[in-house]
Amino acid sequence: MRYQQTWDMAAGRRRIVMAGLGGALALVAAVPARADDAAPGAYDLSVWVDAQFGPDGAIRQYSFVDEAQFPAPFLDRVRERLAPARIRPVVEQGRAVSFQTGVRLAVRVLPGATGGTVMIRRLSVEPLVLTRYAASFPRDIGATPGWNGRVTAICTVGIDGRCKAVATRAVPGIPESVRRFAVASMDGWRFKPQEVDGIAVEGETVVEFDLTTEDAMPEDFRIPKFDRLEKIR
Repeated sequence: MRYQQTWDMAAGRRRIVMAGLGGALALVAAVPARADDAAPGAYDLSVWVDAQFGPDGAIRQYSFVDEAQFPAPFLDRVRERLAPARIRPVVEQGRAVSFQTGVRLAVRVLPGATGGTVMIRRLSVEPLVLTRYAASFPRDIGATPGWNGRVTAICTVGIDGRCKAVATRAVPGIPESVRRFAVASMDGWRFKPQEVDGIAVEGETVVEFDLTTEDAMPEDFRIPKFDRLEKIR
């Protein structure tokens, strides 16, 4: 369950890719994948929905975020596929209640002569993202050509829509500056908090930051390519 947002920093020299992992509430029902979902020309989109689920776990009402950027026929197809989606009913003090939350739809589009087919591959339930932010690129990493690495930020979203706590995960050897970058970045994110029975509650979202820099080493065109390959070996 992922969304992906790519930002190019410093004229393309530094690049940050952020991929968020969905929240803990699992969907009980979703439209199954079809055998032709890898057909030539297929492409993926992320569609955010601000949704309310009833006490029975069925989606009661919803609105598309950034609706104006999508063609109406596409949204009509998404509505058809979203209709049967359900979550496990949210229980508060032994009573099933309504649940307001952000829902990210990972949608695959299969182009066709009659307008194509829309498939919802995954649905993730998490606090609705309102604002994304990337802190200044780590200086030590920015000065290292051809560097790439990943850090994961686990954000506890408070009822004010801000990250009240951020934990990080990374493979051994990741510079501390990269962890600090992830924490500083999440401090600038804003969310619409989830609501249980009309009351704002804390939630959680997980964001992966992939950082890369260009390989700035120039290629020596004076040496024949075959010889260069031999030197590499």
